[in-house]
Amino acid sequence: MRKKNLQCWFDLKNCEHQKILDDLQSVKTEGDLVESQKNLILGKYPLTEHKFICAYNYFIISYNLNHDQDIAKSLRPMETLSDIGINKRQELCFEQCKFNYFTFHQSYYEAQKILIILENKKEEMSEAVVMAHQISKFIFYLKQGLYDDCEMNLEEMNQYRLFRDTPNFLYMRLMLSHLKNDTPLYFYEKDFKQSYVLFIQLMVIKCLEESKPVEAHIHWNELKKNASSVG
Repeated sequence: MRKKNLQCWFDLKNCEHQKILDDLQSVKTEGDLVESQKNLILGKYPLTEHKFICAYNYFIISYNLNHDQDIAKSLRPMETLSDIGINKRQELCFEQCKFNYFTFHQSYYEAQKILIILENKKEEMSEAVVMAHQISKFIFYLKQGLYDDCEMNLEEMNQYRLFRDTPNFLYMRLMLSHLKNDTPLYFYEKDFKQSYVLFIQLMVIKCLEESKPVEAHIHWNELKKNASSVG
């Protein structure tokens, strides 16, 4: 339902009103927040800031799911809103989206230019925006095999207590050490209670490393089940 709401914001931009009515009138929502989003869309209430948030969230969902066409599609309304005028935080988020877009397409030269802009604006970022930036930067370096830069990036992230105690940080540290130094993967399920999917991913990799294809296949199937529940 959340993804359906986001899609309807794009349909609203294209004035596809009947499609919106057909999509939303018959669906059931799972909470007050999502219900309010549905009613807001049905009311055709134009809020520039709200539209940006929806486009930004749609980008993040599409990026995490590796949906190439949706990634590009979600950038267009943000670019239009940027031309009209958005606040500083939204400008930072838009730059982050472009950085991720170029990294996704391995356009590292273009991504590097935006990275310089973002690095010069870190003092303007909230802690949440900084963390999103650091994770994106880690992926940028990792995809290029720049493991020393990845390690320096993790040291920067380690300064933030709220992040260094998370399963995401542990996962990134484990995988970097494994890739850079061929370190065996040692971890505990209890450390990934907040993000069980990461634990399953590690189990797949660990089983493959140990030449246990049957066990790896079991965990892979579990991972596919979790992935299918996202959509």
